[in-house]
Amino acid sequence: MELDKFEIITLENFKKLPERCKDLFFEYYVLTDEINTYLMVYDFNYSECKSPIEILFKFAFDTLYIFNLKEFSKIQIYSQVEIKNKGKKYIVDFIMEYPDDLETDYQMIIECDGHEYHSTKEQIEKDHERQNILEDAGYGFIRFSGTELYKDPIKCAKTAIKKFIREAELRRGQTWKM
Repeated sequence: MELDKFEIITLENFKKLPERCKDLFFEYYVLTDEINTYLMVYDFNYSECKSPIEILFKFAFDTLYIFNLKEFSKIQIYSQVEIKNKGKKYIVDFIMEYPDDLETDYQMIIECDGHEYHSTKEQIEKDHERQNILEDAGYGFIRFSGTELYKDPIKCAKTAIKKFIREAELRRGQTWKM
């Protein structure tokens, strides 16, 4: 009986996804024989994301996570994370990290810049100032425009993951190969 309830919750959350996520879902998930397994174990709840492009990025990351579980199983991303630095608080769209990595505490910030809040000269300057402050505090950083995310969210998620792995391994003194 619990499984039926879970399937209903999944369907309701799926209906709330932006259309581009639904397109990705059918491109990646329906083409597999294991679609029912993914639907039953994956909830599609992105209530922590603040915008459709954030949902799109997280959905793309989750898609890669599911289909490449061994390769990405240790990487986690967290939405709407508060960072305190020198008495100021910053909310970032995502933090990517290896949560169980004792060798490095490397974290990378991922920002999804929609046109509405990131298009004027003042907004862009504020974004870059904020990015410089957080990079100076030791965070890696990558940002994607809404256009990039809508055009190819899987490519954006892969780019973020590759950059994260490369920089985390450089901090450990390892060589990263693509």
